[in-house]
Amino acid sequence: METPSNSRKRHLGWGGVGWGNRSLLSNVIDVDFEAMRVSLKHERGMLILFDFEAAFPSLSREFMLETLQGIGFPPNLLQVISCLYHNNAHLLKLKGQLFPSFCASSGVRQGCPLSPLLFIICVVLLLRRLKSWFPESTVRAYADDNAMITDNFIHREFAQISNLRLNLPKTVLIPLWPHQPEQLKKTLLRDDMPEWCAAEVASWSRYLGFAVGLGRGTHSWDKALPKFRSRVGMWSSQKLGMHYTAKVYNTFAFSSLGNTKRHPILGKDN
Repeated sequence: METPSNSRKRHLGWGGVGWGNRSLLSNVIDVDFEAMRVSLKHERGMLILFDFEAAFPSLSREFMLETLQGIGFPPNLLQVISCLYHNNAHLLKLKGQLFPSFCASSGVRQGCPLSPLLFIICVVLLLRRLKSWFPESTVRAYADDNAMITDNFIHREFAQISNLRLNLPKTVLIPLWPHQPEQLKKTLLRDDMPEWCAAEVASWSRYLGFAVGLGRGTHSWDKALPKFRSRVGMWSSQKLGMHYTAKVYNTFAFSSLGNTKRHPILGKDN
């Protein structure tokens, strides 16, 4: 017999689309590996980095509650969440005085620890829909940062049912074959996918702080290395002795490299 916990996991698709017990670095490695694999095996692969328009404020609350009900949330918990989003009146503070303002009808509550989880549950439906349309694709996500590696894509239907829409100027299309971005935008997007003409076409971009794409080179280090050199220079003039110098470098210098040094490829090759 399927338990409620297993039912929710099945509906949400934990693991299959990049959610559940996955770290930030795991998502980056998966995207990086799949992009390289697709570039070698397919002539017209594409890495798409999605960016939502005002992601948290634009989520339809009706859609959110229907989604929670559809995946089997307990009625009492669903009632609590519904009460949290009922009649969310806002006040405007001006020169120390409070004035009545608008009543929010969409979006998740800002600053509420439950909000990211509710948003993730709803966005999982997008990822599952993309996976069902393109079974051979790889879809990964971390909060509202979403990546997909495929040779085709579509988004319009999900936008209509959930009120979430892509911020196309900040959505990046990275073709996984040798190309000239400007020429590709004038031909492929204009002729075959005109609704995506506002999207950026590039040979590389950043996903969760890491450079991905065929033209990534060593761009993942662009921000980390200058910060590291700056901190090394700041402490190098201090005569602290070997013991305290090692502690200072580990605490203040090497920590500036962040997750970049933990990447199995970047940390090894650079």
